[in-house]
Amino acid sequence: MTRKFTLEEKQKLVTKYFSGETVRSITEISGVPSSTLYSWIKLYRPDFESKEKLFTYKELQQLRRTVERQSDM
Repeated sequence: MTRKFTLEEKQKLVTKYFSGETVRSITEISGVPSSTLYSWIKLYRPDFESKEKLFTYKELQQLRRTVERQSDM
């Protein structure tokens, strides 16, 4: 049976990776396939951190586009 991970759980696993844990140790403990973890790392890698929220790369790109559109007005 496949387990569904919440967004928060995915981000915690990615944070563990960027804190120095190996993919192997994370996948052994969590049961997540390494290919899935690598895709989460790409998707949820921390690019910008604020006190309120950790932004994903995708969110940061969307914010940049919004700012660019508004500055062109």
